[in-house]
Amino acid sequence: TSPATKEVRSRMVSPSARATRIVPALLLASLALAACDDAPPTVGLDAALDGPLQPTDTAASALRESEIVGLLISSNEGQIAEGELAQRLGADPRVRTFGATMVSMHTASNARLVDLRMRLGIKPEVSPLGQMLTDDVDATRAALAAFTGAAFDRAYAAAQVRQHGRLLDVVNSALVPNATSPELRDALTRDVATMEAAHVEQARALTPPKSLRKHA
Repeated sequence: TSPATKEVRSRMVSPSARATRIVPALLLASLALAACDDAPPTVGLDAALDGPLQPTDTAASALRESEIVGLLISSNEGQIAEGELAQRLGADPRVRTFGATMVSMHTASNARLVDLRMRLGIKPEVSPLGQMLTDDVDATRAALAAFTGAAFDRAYAAAQVRQHGRLLDVVNSALVPNATSPELRDALTRDVATMEAAHVEQARALTPPKSLRKHA
């Protein structure tokens, strides 16, 4: 974690109410299904994540800009941590390269967010929606650590498709409509949304080749 990100995190204010968390056992079972040889990349994760992680109207409405920035910073931190995990546990060189790319791009994204929030005088805060997403990423990372080799590759790819796709939906449906600063709106539409859309497609391409599946 960069010094700039640590400084931002140290200023975050915890919410008074925490959002619903995923049951770790359910998430682990879903990742195990996604890691199976014959399972498509997103099988299992949708069943586990669609219910608990659908942003409610209350969670997504009337977000302050401080909460928007806090959500994005936490999301970047989660992707950095999962990218580092992929570099350690991935069998497919493409998965390890993708993990390194996630570390690099999300670290750069956080640096831009730090610069933006300092220019706008925004103090990052944690929202129920942001906490919901953070809890999911933490639980997903813990579950992914149970896999190795090609099984890890498939589970990681499934998680990445789901997480980046969900964040893209959140950006478009909840963050952009609540951003009042032109600079923040521009960052969300031109930077964050574009990056997340690209990462969804890159993650979809990570299904390991059959030669590696034989060793799962």
